[in-house]
Amino acid sequence: PKISFFSVDDHNSDKTIQLVNTLSLDILLNVGSPRKMKKNLINSVLHGIINVHPGLLPQYRGCCAVEWAIYNNEKVGNTAHFINEEYDSGNIILSEWYKFPVDSDHKFIRSKVYYKGAILAAKTLRHIFKNKIKPNDGIPQDNKISKYWNVIPDNKFSKVTKRLKDGKYKYQIL
Repeated sequence: PKISFFSVDDHNSDKTIQLVNTLSLDILLNVGSPRKMKKNLINSVLHGIINVHPGLLPQYRGCCAVEWAIYNNEKVGNTAHFINEEYDSGNIILSEWYKFPVDSDHKFIRSKVYYKGAILAAKTLRHIFKNKIKPNDGIPQDNKISKYWNVIPDNKFSKVTKRLKDGKYKYQIL
């Protein structure tokens, strides 16, 4: 399908809903908005609003998922999910995790996660259109294992960088 991109100042505005309706859009892709989406926007598109979260859901909702996962010595990855009215809690579409070279530093890992996130966004859009997936078709998240993470404090971030420097992150490979 032909894909067009539009940018708006406030995704929850009446102007945005009008644009979605005027263009008869089937799907929206969120790219980095820190604000929640309102129900009228979510319901305005047939295939929902897609977000690629730089963390594995539902265990790493919220901020600094890459850093918290390394701090906890757990997998780092991306999750494509449908947006609902809460942060990072919509049905999952696709998810993937990565291994990193043993000499990887934080900047490299974070950059790779965002780069891979863009690729996952394209895979997700193709998957949705090919299979005619709608928000209720995704995999519901298990709220019993979910956790929302805040910004990682400096003292814990320094442990992340040390773990990487020392080659002690278990998802680093030679």
